[in-house]
Amino acid sequence: PHCWLLPRSCCLVHHGGAGTTQAAIRAGCPSVVVPVGVDQFHFAQRVEELRAGVTLSVGLAHVSSKELVGGIRKTMRMTLPMKLVSTLQKERGALAAVNIMETFLDDWVRSGKFALARGPQSEEDKPVQPPLVRTEAPLVMRRSVGESLPETLHFARPVTQGTGSKIAILAFGGRGHAQPVAAVTQALMQRGHHVVVLTSSDGLDFFSTAHIEVQATYTNQHDLALALGGVWTPFWDGTKDVTTEEVMNSLEDREAHHAAKRLTASDAALTDPYAALVAYQPDLVLYTSDTKFPALRYETSHLVPALAMYFTTAFGAFVTCDTPPRPSLFATSAQVDAKLPENSLHRVTGPWCLQEHIPEKACSEGGPLRSLSHFLAVLSKPVVVTWGSMLPKATPPMQMLGLALRSLRAAGRRGIILGGWAKLHDLGHQLVQEGLPGLGADHEELRRFAEEKVFFAPHAPLSWLLPRCACVVHHGGAGTTHAAVAARCPSVVTPLIGDQLHFARQVSKLRVGVGFEKTLPHITTTDLTRALERALRMVVSEQLVARVEREHGATVAVSIIEDYLRAWVKSGRFFNAASKLRGATPEAQSECRGLLVRVA
Repeated sequence: PHCWLLPRSCCLVHHGGAGTTQAAIRAGCPSVVVPVGVDQFHFAQRVEELRAGVTLSVGLAHVSSKELVGGIRKTMRMTLPMKLVSTLQKERGALAAVNIMETFLDDWVRSGKFALARGPQSEEDKPVQPPLVRTEAPLVMRRSVGESLPETLHFARPVTQGTGSKIAILAFGGRGHAQPVAAVTQALMQRGHHVVVLTSSDGLDFFSTAHIEVQATYTNQHDLALALGGVWTPFWDGTKDVTTEEVMNSLEDREAHHAAKRLTASDAALTDPYAALVAYQPDLVLYTSDTKFPALRYETSHLVPALAMYFTTAFGAFVTCDTPPRPSLFATSAQVDAKLPENSLHRVTGPWCLQEHIPEKACSEGGPLRSLSHFLAVLSKPVVVTWGSMLPKATPPMQMLGLALRSLRAAGRRGIILGGWAKLHDLGHQLVQEGLPGLGADHEELRRFAEEKVFFAPHAPLSWLLPRCACVVHHGGAGTTHAAVAARCPSVVTPLIGDQLHFARQVSKLRVGVGFEKTLPHITTTDLTRALERALRMVVSEQLVARVEREHGATVAVSIIEDYLRAWVKSGRFFNAASKLRGATPEAQSECRGLLVRVA
């Protein structure tokens, strides 16, 4: 490679091609140019004029070895002008060309000025445009692995969207990630922005139901959990304090990474997330922590900013300040979550709550919530148990169901058990109808208890359910924790992994419930029964709930995003700053970063 070889050479003999000539000057290496034809004689003349080497203008076919030796000896005594070398090194040709193209696109093409100047076209000259397909459901772009990207891609645009910016959101995870992403997406759409969500294949139905344009770019999360035999749970038994570093390390599951790659390769319906970004060409990318690589790759290749989204402040101390500067969005409550280290670019917006409208007919005769509504209406408020999208390896579904039923029975409370990924509702129905000897020696007692006092359902809207319940047992996900506080429903948090231990501590600290310091596999029936009894005596502060309700997280997030679009993206400030950083030396990059952060 010339960029490596020429700075280590005292002279270069070449034909005078444009690339080789400029590479030699940039490297400060004198040239002996022996042209063959065409523009090579032109560059040979320029080398002489610039005193960047010697030219044997007779051409390669007529040059003698004696002449070549003389030319080499002459150039070895030459030193290229440093001003010429440094000027060439500073030039950034490709970036300058891109700037010129984009200026022309903005000034002439997108404005329609070029088409007007060209004048009317005959029918034969007019290009054939593929039809724009519009459907009531959002279109999903899919391609087989290895298939080339389509040259033209039309996205169906919901009627609520206008002429705002194009925004792509990468979200990989279960319902706990999907709901806040849907909330902020709907808020962006209401402001006129065009938004596409790139998510796992099992999230397509959820986002489509929320009238959001969605595309499958990640493997089915539930299938991944099943392929792994469940989610690995760290060994935290409550005997020692767990550091934030240990919590972060618990999220690094190499086995899960390899399993995800295998499932992705076998699913021809998935689109590579980076390829989807290239096809969509967004003005801004939002990403969750586990989707950052395609987002940052797109930022590097297209100089389009990527903003990080977090659903807790637990790892705020480890969030880096990227340059050019941009805000990091924390979709969590400042009243419920821990305080962040002082940083003007860390923006805690409040939780992004999806508005779940439950029509009256849903609870009437024949409606999907009719049976559950009837169960809630009689006797005392029940305890709801939901472990959501958790499927722990160390605690199989049968064991989870046994823990829930025995604890409810010991506490003397009616219960609602939501199945989630573990499908506890299926096991519950099997217990009531056929019996489950696998539960243990007390399976008949548990069967009678479940038949009389427990309602099993696959899922239910928490914003509607929790205000009607006395307490909620859950895994400590950000969404469920915030929903419980908003409903003034005390929590019992049985964490499994990651930030769930953090929310367990916050629940105990705020006295809105009981949070365990050990993970679910180490929690016994006695432990959970005692925690339930304590939580049932607690009252969630009205003042705390009122402060959380005033946060309006999704609206605040949209305001921050629009301010950044206006100040950094549409103004060209981000592109210019990123262009300078890309071409600068490490020392200049460091100096530029410091200046940009101070400006921000």
